Amino acid sequence: MLYSFIFKETIMSKYHIKLSRILACAAFLGLVLGSCTKFADTKSPREGVIYMPQAAGTRSLLNLYLIDSAQDVVFGADYGGLHNAPSDINVNFIIDTPAIAGYNLANGTSYVPLPAASYTISGLSSTIKGGTTSSNPLLISIKASKLQFGIRYMLPVTLTNVSHGNYDSTLRTSYFRIDSLYTREKDVTALGALSVAVENSNGAGSPEGSPHLVDGDLTTKYLTFSFPPVFWFQELFPAPQVVNAYTFTSGNDSPDRDPMDWNFVASNDGSTWDTLDVRTGETFASRVMTKHYTLNNNSNKAYTYWRVNVTKKEDGGNGLFQMTEWRLLQYY
Repeated sequence: MLYSFIFKETIMSKYHIKLSRILACAAFLGLVLGSCTKFADTKSPREGVIYMPQAAGTRSLLNLYLIDSAQDVVFGADYGGLHNAPSDINVNFIIDTPAIAGYNLANGTSYVPLPAASYTISGLSSTIKGGTTSSNPLLISIKASKLQFGIRYMLPVTLTNVSHGNYDSTLRTSYFRIDSLYTREKDVTALGALSVAVENSNGAGSPEGSPHLVDGDLTTKYLTFSFPPVFWFQELFPAPQVVNAYTFTSGNDSPDRDPMDWNFVASNDGSTWDTLDVRTGETFASRVMTKHYTLNNNSNKAYTYWRVNVTKKEDGGNGLFQMTEWRLLQYY
């Protein structure tokens, strides 16, 4: 009898637990359903406020590749809040070039306007259709091949007016920015023959002879024991080559031996030279540090002679000069 009683009590306990759970779930479901009936009355503080989503955070920072085909950037306007736009809302934009000066002043930057010849735009008016939250997209098609390395570009687009409702004054301008261009590079250094104005005093075959300037090995270097007023090193190619950029890698010790001022020139006859880059006041923050430099060779002109004239090194004197590596790079 005792066993039967305990068994019955256990069954009833389990029954009451299940019943309690069912009632609790039903109550929760009723609460949810009751809430759903009131969702239409729930509103966000930003309900109906029009804004440019591209103006938020870093969405307007563009990563463009140096290719011939155009790359598209999308912009438009959104309807804020928890609901869809009740009816069509027309939105208008402008290319706001004067805004660049204010941005530069506020952020300590030096952006320049994106050249008009480098982009096309599909339009400056769009519509947020009733029952939706986003306008039909507008496109900016940019040809990066018409831009130059080393220049920071900007194209501000500002939302100027909406057919009804209000816009967010803090999210009405998208500052589309191009800080750098991405490209593929091919190292063509090994195709040329190196010569220098001054060889290492122990000869080209020494552990610090000139061939180490272009040997691709960052554990070796080129060192001279004198730095004359006319000091250069160059590569001569058997056939003209296009070079778009180059790198310098600093030496492994005394920074006073590093190059500071130089010009990069090219020629097809060894006597008439075109200047493609000029640098002054360059420094290397650490030892065996590689710095990348872009040449002014947007026309992709090919030359047989590529020469660097170093006019000053960091200590300003005429003593030792050193460099770990010099590489010539071609974009493709």
